[in-house]
Amino acid sequence: MDSLPDDSGLIAVVGGGPAGAVAAATLARQGRRVLLLDGGPRPGAFAGGESLPPLAPALRHELRLGQVLAEGPHLPCYGNAAAWGSATLHHHSFIRSPYGAGWHLDRPTFDAALRAQAYAAGAMPATGQLRALRAAPAGGWCLTLPAAELQADWVLDCSGRSRVVSRLLGQPYHYADQLVAHYLRYRLPDGQADAERLTLVESSPWGWGHSAGLPGGERIVTLFTDAGQPMTRQVNTLAGFVAAVQELPHLAQLLAGRGYVPLGVPRATDARSGCLAQPAGERWLAAGDAAMAFDPLGAQGILAAVSSGHQAALALGQALVGDDKAIGQYAQRVQQQFARLQAQAREHYGQERRWAEEPFWRARKAPVKAFS
Repeated sequence: MDSLPDDSGLIAVVGGGPAGAVAAATLARQGRRVLLLDGGPRPGAFAGGESLPPLAPALRHELRLGQVLAEGPHLPCYGNAAAWGSATLHHHSFIRSPYGAGWHLDRPTFDAALRAQAYAAGAMPATGQLRALRAAPAGGWCLTLPAAELQADWVLDCSGRSRVVSRLLGQPYHYADQLVAHYLRYRLPDGQADAERLTLVESSPWGWGHSAGLPGGERIVTLFTDAGQPMTRQVNTLAGFVAAVQELPHLAQLLAGRGYVPLGVPRATDARSGCLAQPAGERWLAAGDAAMAFDPLGAQGILAAVSSGHQAALALGQALVGDDKAIGQYAQRVQQQFARLQAQAREHYGQERRWAEEPFWRARKAPVKAFS
């Protein structure tokens, strides 16, 4: 692995995705000594279709996203189309947004650019998985990496849904649902490109489907249902996935009308929403999906991750200059934000009444769990 620094005063950020990269960059710009531990792609992680909504200039500047988006191969997203609550497809255009279009992201490029910003700000790189974590005798943490051990004063868990740090610490995690995503890439024949720049969402008795264009001319289709439902067995196969898409008329028409053909076989990934019971503790805190994962219906994933990493770093910076309430306040905000966004998602699910008695939709009538 990369050579490790002298570990006095070190902050170890575990996870090189958007939350970790932004957190490391924010701390490094504060003059902190930061190690960004990038464990590489997580097996089974979602692979494409993520988007960013139009961003206000102040937010774009604060999170340093403007240059990342301008220089990457990301596609503009001009709005959303949804068949939700009725069979009619309704369009929501970003043309009226004062902030311009959104983006369909090339995730590998996006993540790499954010890490490059962190390194340029002074964060030190390391690669590999965190294997063990224990309290150091003099305070802080001893981290066991594949090729070395080091000591850090603080650990920031940005390891995504794998929650490496909080799992090693035995921290409980509350799931709000059993959502699972099955996704499949499609391409146009003969290397054609699709000019469609909308995100499509369509509901069905067993859940809902989502489709977005990808840089490079492909399109990804994702089908969401609950684990244990019969549909999860059907969409594990290519034939079953294609048949399920036919139950989404607008999506099926888009694919057939442009001549899309499927690539490979469907893959499944965890899409449950959930939150750590305690997003922070003694000399550690979590951000991004490691702290809370939202229902994908809200399209908050990437924006929430970068914002969460930034806010966690700001809270840690305040704690390091003597604000003994900063970490507790950050943890409380995490739980409040999770409850608020989950309530919004349930409200949106409630707008679909055609299949109210189907198991998927009945499950979304349950009240959102409150954190004490």
